Amino acid sequence: MVQNAAARVLTNTRKFDSITPVLVSLRWLPVHARALQSQNTGLLLVPRVNKRSAGSLTFSYRALVLWNSLPVEIRQSNSIDAFKSKLKTYLFTLCFNC
Repeated sequence: MVQNAAARVLTNTRKFDSITPVLVSLRWLPVHARALQSQNTGLLLVPRVNKRSAGSLTFSYRALVLWNSLPVEIRQSNSIDAFKSKLKTYLFTLCFNC
């Protein structure tokens, strides 16, 4: 993976050393972590889909579900920069249990 290789180059980490501590030290989210609203809570209306069909795998469905799963303080950010910062911190914490 390109991200892991870049992290190893930047930190002079050997190929067979664990990459997780390196990503944590760089405060980089793993690539897989980087996979709209009602009046009061910022929640979006998620359409009903048959869970056995491909409908629950579509971007338009998953995006709504993921948005609604974010904490309120992230969904109600005042700016794009604040949203991105809070989202990265939240995802980092989820990935590395910090």
